[in-house]
Amino acid sequence: MTLSVSGFDRSLKHRIVINDDCDETVSTNILGGPGILKTVIIDNIQGSAANYVRCANGSSSTIAADTILVSVPGVSGQKTTIEFPDGIPFDKALSFWCSASADPTGTSAPATTVNTGKITVTLVAC
Repeated sequence: MTLSVSGFDRSLKHRIVINDDCDETVSTNILGGPGILKTVIIDNIQGSAANYVRCANGSSSTIAADTILVSVPGVSGQKTTIEFPDGIPFDKALSFWCSASADPTGTSAPATTVNTGKITVTLVAC
């Protein structure tokens, strides 16, 4: 799994976070503190079922230990983009993970069409 966070010069506050193999492991405090989530992009092309991206307000590495503010389903075999024009504030920290479980506390790995299939998640935040 590769997690990368790209920032821009100080005149642009947006950051792009890409996890090219998002799974049931929580990526914690990806912004290094509070932030505002603007966009979630789920590339579920290799998904054999819906896979859910959950964004929580906190920095716990335990699934659903922090309050989940966003839960976005990625449609099987498709790329899904959800935009929040006013943004969703995360006043503690922004952490996220991906699971095949529709239950927000579910810990099942993402469902993919092949054993090496990957779900790519891109977040835009500021």
